[in-house]
Amino acid sequence: MKNISILFILPLLILSCKSDPSGILMSPVSGYGYKILKDTDARTGQVGEHVYFKMSIYDDKDSLLQSYQNQKILPSVKLVNENEITRRKNPILDIASLMSVGDSFAILVPIDSVSNLPSGYDDVEHIEYHIAVTEILTADQFQARIDEQQRVELEEMERMRDLLPDVEKTTGDILSSYKNGELDLKETPNGVKYMIHELGTGEMPTKDRMVTITYYGRTVADGNTFDNSYKRGRGYSFRLGRGEVIRGWDEAALYLPVGTVASLFIPSELGYGAVGSPPNIPPDAELYFYVTVDEMYY
Repeated sequence: MKNISILFILPLLILSCKSDPSGILMSPVSGYGYKILKDTDARTGQVGEHVYFKMSIYDDKDSLLQSYQNQKILPSVKLVNENEITRRKNPILDIASLMSVGDSFAILVPIDSVSNLPSGYDDVEHIEYHIAVTEILTADQFQARIDEQQRVELEEMERMRDLLPDVEKTTGDILSSYKNGELDLKETPNGVKYMIHELGTGEMPTKDRMVTITYYGRTVADGNTFDNSYKRGRGYSFRLGRGEVIRGWDEAALYLPVGTVASLFIPSELGYGAVGSPPNIPPDAELYFYVTVDEMYY
C-alpha cells in the first residue's frame, strides 16, 4: 500500500470529473463519472434518509491505497434534493442517492484533479473510490443510532476515567521496578524495551493498518506524567508505520497483538529526541508508556 493522505477525499468533494472512460456512467447532477460494481433490486434511499457505506481507495493499477472497511462506526451521508449544492459538489452523496443496500459503485477521479498529491504517483492516471452501501436509515432511525453511540461512548469514557487512579499507581510501581532493574524485558531491534503484562488474542498489528491504543505516559527520569488518554476517555488512533506517532510507538506496536497490555520504555532518539516536547517532556528524555492495544482496522 502506498502512503496516500486522507486529504484525497476532500478534493474529491469539490472537483469535477475531467475524463469519460469507456463504460463509465455520468451523473447529470454532479457531473462525475462512475461505474456500477453491483446492482440489487432493493429500494433506493429517500431525501432526508442516511446512507451508510464502506469505502476503499485504489489507484488505476488496482493497488489498494486506503481502506475504511472495518471501522466500528462507518461513514454516512444524508440524502438531499438534486438542486442542493452539496449534492452537486459531493459525488459520493450524489451517486449514493441512486443506490440500494447491497449496491456498490466506483467513482473515478483523474490524478490531475487531486491536490496535495504526495510523491510516487507520476505513473498514476486516476484514483478510484469504491463505495459499498451497507444501510439506509430513516431520520428517526439515524437519530436513534446516534443517541445509542453517544450513550455507549459516554459509558466508555466514564469507565476509563474510573480506571485512572489504579493506572497511576500501577505505572508508578512498574517504573520504580524498571529503574531498579527488576523487570524481565524484551527489546526491539532499534532499542525499545518492552514487557507484556497481558497478551492479547487478537491480530498482530501490521504496517499501514489503523491501530487504537490507550496509554499512560511518564518520563523515566523523574516519573512525571506528561500525557494520558484515560483522562480523555478514549484511546488514540493512528496509521501504523506512517510516522504519525513517535518512532518508538511505530516500532513497538508491531510486537503487540490486539488486546495486549504492555509497558514500553522508549529511548530519547525514538521519542522526542534532543528537542523534547516542551513543556512536559524535556530534551533527551527516556519515556515510559503503559499501553493497551484496543483495536485494529483498515
